[in-house]
Amino acid sequence: MGANLTTGGTTFRLWAPNADHVYLVLNPGDNYVANPDDELLKDGASGHWTGFGPGVGEGAQYKFWVVGKGSAGFKRNPYARELTRGDLMGAIASCVIPIVFPGTTPVSGRPRSAT
Repeated sequence: MGANLTTGGTTFRLWAPNADHVYLVLNPGDNYVANPDDELLKDGASGHWTGFGPGVGEGAQYKFWVVGKGSAGFKRNPYARELTRGDLMGAIASCVIPIVFPGTTPVSGRPRSAT
């Protein structure tokens, strides 16, 4: 769940079983208009929406634009590892942050070489 760095970009996953559409918005601003190229793919059986952001790396700011029955709006990632403050309204964006376990590299999860 959430944003996870991989080789070449970041995978995104959100659970929103009742949503009609979920969009990934990088560097979110106040005036987002839904773009089909930003839409995540829905797994109807699980209610998860997933996607891949090629080239999206550590520190990238994003939000999800969720469209449901009669409403649409920004949602932050409930699994975000870091949040930032935004504009005058105090908008919060999620940031892509690697998971680092002792003795591993952030992206691959493979043990570091002993040098």
